[in-house]
Amino acid sequence: MSDAMAHNNRDAVIQVLSRLPADASLEHIRYEFDIIISLLDGMHDDGPTYSTAEVMEMVRQCRSKSAGRPAPAKS
Repeated sequence: MSDAMAHNNRDAVIQVLSRLPADASLEHIRYEFDIIISLLDGMHDDGPTYSTAEVMEMVRQCRSKSAGRPAPAKS
């Protein structure tokens, strides 16, 4: 990871965590931190990307398989 990327990640974490209320619990801070890390990891992932239409088709197929009936025709 480059220094610039690490610096941007650090700034993103600080920015989000600084928005938490002063009385935020450690559990809430940990939750927010985990979300930030997951998002940053996903942004740097070189894996496949899908359009909204592709994701909707995957969901449609998954739902039809789980229901045990043929997928409805595309509209």
